Amino acid sequence: GVYFSISASGDDLVMEDAATGEVLRKPVAESRARRAAERQVAEQAEAREAAERQAAEQAEAREAAERQAAEQAEARAAAEATVQELLAKIQRLESSD
Repeated sequence: GVYFSISASGDDLVMEDAATGEVLRKPVAESRARRAAERQVAEQAEAREAAERQAAEQAEAREAAERQAAEQAEARAAAEATVQELLAKIQRLESSD
């Protein structure tokens, strides 16, 4: 059989195996534990989503930095080409004198 009693704190129903005295269930405590576990799972999911958003933002920032670096390298190469052209013109002008 099963014995039913109120917990020592008076806020839960305790079910015990009549033969062994083993506590079978404490519905209120189980419910509290389940709600606490559900809150923890929800918090972990939120933290995971926040970490994923942060990783996506960092990836976007990294891609933007890479694009900017590529644009700067392209501009530097164009400037160097212009400098070489101007140096060549200066040499031609100096040699034609």
